[in-house]
Amino acid sequence: SASWRRTYPGMVPDEFLAGLSPQKAREMWSGYLKTPGNFIMVARSEGKVAGMVAAQPEYDLFEAGYVAALHVAPGFKGKGTGKKLLGAAARHLLKQGVNRLALAVIDGNNTALGIYQHLGAKIVGRRKMNEGFISSDYVLLFEDTGNLCRF
Repeated sequence: SASWRRTYPGMVPDEFLAGLSPQKAREMWSGYLKTPGNFIMVARSEGKVAGMVAAQPEYDLFEAGYVAALHVAPGFKGKGTGKKLLGAAARHLLKQGVNRLALAVIDGNNTALGIYQHLGAKIVGRRKMNEGFISSDYVLLFEDTGNLCRF
């Protein structure tokens, strides 16, 4: 919840961000993990949570795995934490036979969009989402996760 409040002001309605809480996040991710195959990986460094990635092996739209969330704590941005988390998720999915990976980026999050494109993702469309607010997201696809697995 704190990560969203730091990352998405101006991209997500203020009232939505104000309503986020650690309790709601725990409930949401606990529900997410009830779906078979869904997983969350947490990176720790210096005794602190450095970031997290949540992913799943199936995303019907592109016959690909899907990164539902990737967040890096402020003190760990720019240190490769996000790439390592993305690489770990890609390796985990590759073991399940999934070698394509999709994700969505909220319109306005140009930093994330640029990073994913630099790593090889291509914008393949747009989608409207309703997660307590309506957003128009970019949908990106890594056609082959082999390069991500090296991180």
